[in-house]
Amino acid sequence: MKGTLIVDVGSRLGAVLYAVYSYSSGRVNAIGIEMNEDFCKLQKRVIEINGMEANIKVINDDVRKQAEVVSAADVIVLHNVFSFFLPLADQTECWEFLRKSTRPGTAVISNPAIEAVTDHLILSFSISDWLEKIETGHLAAQYAGVNQDLFNDCVKLTLYKVKHQDEVQ
Repeated sequence: MKGTLIVDVGSRLGAVLYAVYSYSSGRVNAIGIEMNEDFCKLQKRVIEINGMEANIKVINDDVRKQAEVVSAADVIVLHNVFSFFLPLADQTECWEFLRKSTRPGTAVISNPAIEAVTDHLILSFSISDWLEKIETGHLAAQYAGVNQDLFNDCVKLTLYKVKHQDEVQ
């Protein structure tokens, strides 16, 4: 776990970043990439107040300008990114950028599923050629126990692994 880099694309208020810090006891690094300057200022203030600066950073920028950060990520978190904030052409560019910038073996956690948020776009690639979907229903069931509402929330998170070039059909 130590040395792992988690990148939250569209980090908004920073909830993923704070959870990473809290649950890893500061052993994991996390970077939020957020276009909204006010949200970045708020996140930076929370990070500073709570002494998380050594492991948690926020970048106020468009993800398409952060290839170095994205390519260094071990885990990428995507929660309702692009669809609500960008015109179709920019959404397409963002997905093309992510496909080109992610390393093989990188885990991608998305809510909603990437297939659902890209089905209206014309991409130069197939999601299934880029990403391998990892079944997590058993983990959601184990975590949620008998709590059906919690289970329903957990299964909305979709886990993928970026394929190696030789795995692409």
